[in-house]
Amino acid sequence: MTRALVLLRGVALAIVVTVAADARAADLTVGDSSVVEGNGGTQSVEVVVALSTAATAPVSVDYTTRDGTAVAGADYHATRGTVTFAPGDISKRITLNVVGEVAIESDETFVIVLSNPAGATVARGTGTTTIVNDDRVAGTRLPMYEVRLTYVGYTGDVTTDGCPVRRNGTVVMTGIVSGNEKVARDDDIEYEGTLQLDIDVDACDGYRKPNGEDDLCRVTIIAVGSIRTTFAVYADDRGGYVQTVDGSGAFPLRLFFGSCPSSTIADERSVFPDNSGANYFNGYDVKIPSGPLRVGRYVEGDVVFEVLRAIP
Repeated sequence: MTRALVLLRGVALAIVVTVAADARAADLTVGDSSVVEGNGGTQSVEVVVALSTAATAPVSVDYTTRDGTAVAGADYHATRGTVTFAPGDISKRITLNVVGEVAIESDETFVIVLSNPAGATVARGTGTTTIVNDDRVAGTRLPMYEVRLTYVGYTGDVTTDGCPVRRNGTVVMTGIVSGNEKVARDDDIEYEGTLQLDIDVDACDGYRKPNGEDDLCRVTIIAVGSIRTTFAVYADDRGGYVQTVDGSGAFPLRLFFGSCPSSTIADERSVFPDNSGANYFNGYDVKIPSGPLRVGRYVEGDVVFEVLRAIP
């Protein structure tokens, strides 16, 4: 705001001129990712690039991959390109490909780097992709499985047809779990692993408007990270259940926005990942055959549990 004195026919007039500050450019963040290596061919993994607020004008940013402990050509396919956000967009996905092999080695990493942003600034410009080794090291005998858990819908404490949310949001966990299957007949079999967790889901919340009326609103949660997970199979025919242990989770990309008041959005952010999408599967029962895991696809309501393969 600028205040000036202007003389008009000898009379001093105070004129206040208000100058609007330039809107701050949105921040760009690239997430980390992980993918199970596989024993041949190529496996794909998606890397999320997100804006801190929805684009109001076109935004673009270049990206390129760089070696870490993984080497382009031998362990993954090098790639470069440009991500473009149209007005209203908030996140985009880049597909990367890794090379499957049977060599026994440690997990390997490479990075994707953002550069040359237009219409936004880069807040986190380097994302790490971990290639998870799935070749059994000599001496390790616990059964191992590649699994995927998928939920499609929305979350939150309020569930009603009046919620202003996307009905097709997703929460996906993928990775390798292992566990001791030689247990007593009446004991659960437990499998553990650190899985990739990819969240793009809406939460339905309630709030009180200034006029005292109650209403519903939306908080969109976009987050990518890793989480320690236990999957247990009942000793009887009830099936299995999932427990997520958030202590080892890491979410370098996590965004919260929507139609809710800022205080409600802040509340959702403060309880993540102990609440919200990260813990959605905790305690969720999935009807599967009792006993050791078997390759298959099992559906329970809006949740799909897939045992993709047993690792020999």
